[in-house]
Amino acid sequence: MKKILKAFSLLIATLAGIGVVFLLLFAIFFKINDPRDDISALVGYLTDRELEITGDFSIKMYPSLAVEAGRITLSNTGEYGTGSFLNINHSTVTINLLQLIRSGTISVDIMLEDFEGFFDLGPSGRTNWDDFVSSRTNITGDVRGNIALQGSGQTLSDVIADFDGLVSLALSDGVWHGIDMWHEFRKARASYKREPPPEINNYRYTEIDSMRLEGLVNDGVLTSNYFILESALFNVSGSGEVDLVDYDIDYSVTAKLKSLLLIENDLSVDEKNDFVNEQFPVRIKGFINSPSFRPDIEEIFRLEVEKTIQRRTQFLEKNLQKRSFNNLTPPQ
Repeated sequence: MKKILKAFSLLIATLAGIGVVFLLLFAIFFKINDPRDDISALVGYLTDRELEITGDFSIKMYPSLAVEAGRITLSNTGEYGTGSFLNINHSTVTINLLQLIRSGTISVDIMLEDFEGFFDLGPSGRTNWDDFVSSRTNITGDVRGNIALQGSGQTLSDVIADFDGLVSLALSDGVWHGIDMWHEFRKARASYKREPPPEINNYRYTEIDSMRLEGLVNDGVLTSNYFILESALFNVSGSGEVDLVDYDIDYSVTAKLKSLLLIENDLSVDEKNDFVNEQFPVRIKGFINSPSFRPDIEEIFRLEVEKTIQRRTQFLEKNLQKRSFNNLTPPQ
């Protein structure tokens, strides 16, 4: 997840940079009215990708450079074929030109509405997203969402650290390559119970039927109180934070098995109880590309206290009912 979020940050920066370059070029050559064909040609020359702008398109120059576009489609290239890579149904990128000239401060306002990305693994083991942003991710699938962010600073890192806004992302038909989440959850539980860790298996990936994340961004930190991941074997839910500058995450989640049919013989009785009848909290923390999975001691303690209070309350209620019944029963 680290690199996919980093990739989205790079995408935002790329769009902003492209917006500035295009605006200046077409301002110089007086081709502001409808530069869509020229933009597509320039993107093709620079990236060897096809860019189609089929929706409305407008540019405003002052006091802010503002680009607004309807539907944009960017193709794959190279080993990934020529199919669609990224679709954006509506986008705006605004840079405060007056502030940039006066103080050298970059002030950016970005909105990507109803975008969808198709992230695939190529024969080389590298994803098309990696190829696009020169990074190394390990998640593939179909990503949809909406992003609205604004920030300012002297450098791109400063702008990201200042970001405020909203993020909503959904992943479907995905795979987390290199990470077996179910194995990591079992290891975290075994560590807490002081049991031997589960045997290492050969499934170094997690198939993701769907994932949904929604949250607020404040000062470059994405705080999400809504995180749900569903797979054929288990569901995960929780909340946490992602630092968009350092790419650190801190999430508290619980995993619950959906069915024992596939792995019933592999689990102990206690594991079945913890992952089917109960909730076992796990803390996912660290760099997003290689986080650690550990028992969430704080959440485990909170749940235990909650259970104790509930049991005590039920005990007192039963005693009260018994006493009330005894008081109402006439003596023999």
